[in-house]
Amino acid sequence: MKVIAFSAVLFLSLLYAVNVAAEDSELLVMVDTSESMFLFFDDVVDYLIKDLLKDNFQDADYFHLLSFADEPQVEITIATDDDNSLRRAIAAILLLRPLGKYTDLIRAVQFLYDYTSSLPED
Repeated sequence: MKVIAFSAVLFLSLLYAVNVAAEDSELLVMVDTSESMFLFFDDVVDYLIKDLLKDNFQDADYFHLLSFADEPQVEITIATDDDNSLRRAIAAILLLRPLGKYTDLIRAVQFLYDYTSSLPED
């Protein structure tokens, strides 16, 4: 089951955009919160908190947490410039629940495209 959950995270929920000059970077995570993730959701949350945030959070200037099921949404966007930002990111991840009725992957991908297009290019 962990392999499936890990694959789901890699395929559906992670986009890490880094400026080539390494001046500014954004850590963008998109998580499937539909009922189909119920069995794997604890593994996904563990991965996000223990591995992803631990290894990448301090290198990013901004952290964006998006979720999708039947409706995509922005959970939190924070600057990573203070000590409380990591706690707020972890709290936002822990508040996620797999309660969506179904997964609208097309809408999620369009939302992700629109969201990333709206971010400053620099």
